[in-house]
Amino acid sequence: MFSTLTKAAAALTGVSARHDVTSDLHDRADKAERTARQFYGHAADYANEAGQTIREFADDTANDLKNAADLATGQFRANPLPAALALLGAGVVIGFLLRGRPA
Repeated sequence: MFSTLTKAAAALTGVSARHDVTSDLHDRADKAERTARQFYGHAADYANEAGQTIREFADDTANDLKNAADLATGQFRANPLPAALALLGAGVVIGFLLRGRPA
């Protein structure tokens, strides 16, 4: 019904269409891979920045606690009786607060 030339042209068109679809799929896969790599790079950068911020905060907090402990130690050594009375009072208050609670 169709001539040999028509059949050959149809076959060539089919091969060309498959090639175009395959090429388009490869291009889209490459683009998706590039996008995923960029996203991963940005996420890694944000994670590194967050980690650095947390480390700085932890270091600052540790330094503040050390300074507070040094200050408290100095005050206790300079004024031992008032320091002992303050600790005794804090213990009594905590005891009263915890007294009514079940263990």
